[in-house]
Amino acid sequence: MAVGAEIELRYLSRAQVKGAGLDMTLALEVVEDVLRLHACGDDILPHKMGLDLGERGRVSIMPAHVGGKFDVCGLKWIGIFPNNPMRYGLPSLTGLMILADPDRGTPLAVMDGSLITSMRTGAATGVAAKYLARQDATIAAIVGASVQGRTQLMALRQVLPRLQEARVYDVHPEAADQYAAEMSAALGLRVTSVDTPEACVSGAHVIATATVADEPIVKDAWVQAGSFFSHVGSHQEEEYDVVLHSDAVFVDDWSGMLHRGSQTLALMHEAGLIDDTVITGELGEVIVGEKPGRRSDEERIYFCSVGMGTEDVALAYAVFHEAERKGLGTVLNLLGD
Repeated sequence: MAVGAEIELRYLSRAQVKGAGLDMTLALEVVEDVLRLHACGDDILPHKMGLDLGERGRVSIMPAHVGGKFDVCGLKWIGIFPNNPMRYGLPSLTGLMILADPDRGTPLAVMDGSLITSMRTGAATGVAAKYLARQDATIAAIVGASVQGRTQLMALRQVLPRLQEARVYDVHPEAADQYAAEMSAALGLRVTSVDTPEACVSGAHVIATATVADEPIVKDAWVQAGSFFSHVGSHQEEEYDVVLHSDAVFVDDWSGMLHRGSQTLALMHEAGLIDDTVITGELGEVIVGEKPGRRSDEERIYFCSVGMGTEDVALAYAVFHEAERKGLGTVLNLLGD
């Protein structure tokens, strides 16, 4: 590129990100590809950097390079501010994605990152369920009727062909009722709201917890043999015995989880209750065939996803290419007046 040449980048709003074809089918495909690349060492995944602003909220900064068919650099800036809806009428989660050319280091795109975050997190549970849940699972339990709780069920619906029923529990009953109505209509699935976490989890074949809880919600006694448990939240959502009584324990990125230090597995590791040997494997190792997934219908399998910046960057890159094809967004000149 000659000195003085233009550097163009494409800006995409949240509506344009969605309009570029971001759906759960795409998210599942991309996340599985990224996990495979991670197992093969074809990525650069620094630990998350965080800005803890106390009661106001926190910001995570997640840089990454994804190889393979993506070959792109990027960064996600994601803010989680729980008081936003009540105080300012704003979403509690807002994010921004930046993509860059790995040869030149020049920016390619800037786009909303909140929808990408929600979809790739749901897709991580979906990919895990594809490999680790019983494929004859018919009942799902969703703890947490948030946006993230919605994408969890969206993903499970796609990967578990025999799923017939879902139950949802939330500390705000009205939120659970609204979730049940919306998701029943959207997925063609029987979704019911329940009054207690026990009623939600007991007898479920697949369990996903997507909350901001920092103390146990799910008791070990409620989790049945043959189940698949996906811990999605940022802190502790289940009793330690849920982990200790599982037959296999999988993660997306063990090093990243220990660095973050806030989820159940990391808390147990810090307390000396488990060591590295409790981790059966990373999900990518299962995908590439280096580790076995589910070995029997009776296994209780526990999965926890810390969230990988590579997933965000790769999914944003797929959206960027489709937006270019459709002519969506605003093209900006970085060096222009």
